[in-house]
Amino acid sequence: MTSYSNFGVIGGGAWGTALAQMLAAEGAPVRLWAREEEVVAAINAEHRNPLFLPNAPLSPSLVATGDLADLAPSCPSPSCARSWRSFLPATRR
Repeated sequence: MTSYSNFGVIGGGAWGTALAQMLAAEGAPVRLWAREEEVVAAINAEHRNPLFLPNAPLSPSLVATGDLADLAPSCPSPSCARSWRSFLPATRR
């Protein structure tokens, strides 16, 4: 069985943020990719997601990014929490 110490989540909506927070609450470093710049900024500065999960405080070990390439070095198997319809355009950026 493979164990991971770093996690990545693609999708900074409510579901992706909740999944990332569950992992981060256990102390794991988690990198969350979000399309919205204001979500990335708020997660990193205030540890909250004001657009999709406004009343949930987020762990300091949860770090957001707007660049999918930032997930690759730290997490070999990121989880995807995006709808299929919105996933393909996001990968073409």
